[in-house]
Amino acid sequence: GKYAQRIQSAPSDFKGKLYAGDKLLATFDSVTPTTLKLDQPQDLRLEIEGKGKLFYYWNVSGVPTKPPTQTKQAGMTLTRTYFDAQGKKVPDDAFRSGDVYFVRLTVKSDAALENVVINDMLPAGLEVVDAGAVNRNHVAPELLKKDLWTQRVDFRDDRVLVFCGTDQNSRVFHYPVRAVTKGDFAHPPLSAHCMYAPDFHYTGLPGRIQVK
Repeated sequence: GKYAQRIQSAPSDFKGKLYAGDKLLATFDSVTPTTLKLDQPQDLRLEIEGKGKLFYYWNVSGVPTKPPTQTKQAGMTLTRTYFDAQGKKVPDDAFRSGDVYFVRLTVKSDAALENVVINDMLPAGLEVVDAGAVNRNHVAPELLKKDLWTQRVDFRDDRVLVFCGTDQNSRVFHYPVRAVTKGDFAHPPLSAHCMYAPDFHYTGLPGRIQVK
């Protein structure tokens, strides 16, 4: 665009140094750029001599070393509840290997939203079951209902992604899982966000389940 043309036509003649504390990490100039990878968080300082415009960017990624200790939410609430086929709630320590259970996701937002993504990560002891393989005659009717407007549902090995719309009413979505492996497993937090309105989001707390 015009801004890029104006920047390219402006003369630049500078040299720069990048420090972490008093340690020199890299040097560069207006002709030769530099790229640097840092494995540890550090306080950086940039020194420039000369004239012209300098452009820089950084990309940060990582995994938290500690689980969250409180729910983070803004304009949206989300819950996950497990039921057996008769419609009874299942405590976290009462899953039995080989049995089928139903996950109920309940979502509500302060405004009508589209392009919401619910990310329900599964614990290692559970796996998603094809809903078509479940005998509906032996399932409580309320577990077969769905009033959440879904655009797409992506069933993966480690999670279920629900692309949907939400509003001020509590909407529910059900899907079946099977307890497979016996043991004690970490349950990742449930989360959701609106892709084009990031002010609406929710991240719950991690937990644990036991499969016996």
